[in-house]
Amino acid sequence: MVLVSPLSAPSLVYIQDILDLCAVGSAHPSNSASSLSDSSKGAYPLTWKSTIILVPVRLGTEKLNSIYGPCLTAVLTLDQCIGIIGGRPKHSLYFVGFQDDKLIHLDPHYCQEVVDVWEAGFPLQSFHCRSPRKMNLSRMDPSCCLGFYCKTYEDFNKFVKNVKPVSL
Repeated sequence: MVLVSPLSAPSLVYIQDILDLCAVGSAHPSNSASSLSDSSKGAYPLTWKSTIILVPVRLGTEKLNSIYGPCLTAVLTLDQCIGIIGGRPKHSLYFVGFQDDKLIHLDPHYCQEVVDVWEAGFPLQSFHCRSPRKMNLSRMDPSCCLGFYCKTYEDFNKFVKNVKPVSL
């Protein structure tokens, strides 16, 4: 897992650091996975350690700056996005999608009975809800953490390519 620190440089993902941590070996004669553009020349890591990238951001002072709304919804559409950890003031939520100007969320404070999925005919109602919980984007707290999962080098390459147009 890679946690990008807001203390060193806010909202930055150091591509080379992730490559150094996750790419093991290279099929390129230089044995360097330093440039993602090298993949077009045949360079790719021989093995890749899958990674979760967490990017903490602050998108306003007291409340969410509305200019970030389209960026947040665009981030949620990326294949590598695993959600946004955030919420509203004094209440944590996990945002997994959106519909119009509302964020679809899970509440980590909502407890359910444990379900043994290995048991034949286990109850499915634990995995479904009658209506998804939604919150208006404007009510979101400005402090949040964007989550991404890159299982393969190709996933990471695609993540870097796709995240640049929606960068906050």
